[in-house]
Amino acid sequence: MWERSTLAPLVDYPVFSSRVGIKKPDPRIYRLACEGLEVSPDQCLYVGDGGSNELTGARSVGMSPVQIELPFARPQDAVQIDAEEWDGARVATLSEVLALVD
Repeated sequence: MWERSTLAPLVDYPVFSSRVGIKKPDPRIYRLACEGLEVSPDQCLYVGDGGSNELTGARSVGMSPVQIELPFARPQDAVQIDAEEWDGARVATLSEVLALVD
């Protein structure tokens, strides 16, 4: 389904845990993405909602993680596996991410 999605052309190197057999926050999945993009982790801005301890996982390999606060997700309705308390950078929309990229 990914190949037919409207997002597929916007993503240079998608990494799906179901395909690579590694899941967040395992450092190998972040490094795999970096290798595919031919960049070092310190050149990466990682944006995620904070489930699966993904933000601390990204930080552990040297990426700059940012939590996106999904406007439609209400805390009482959200089900996030291994959701983490995040004290780092946050954005409310993807357009705000552009200000973080130089």
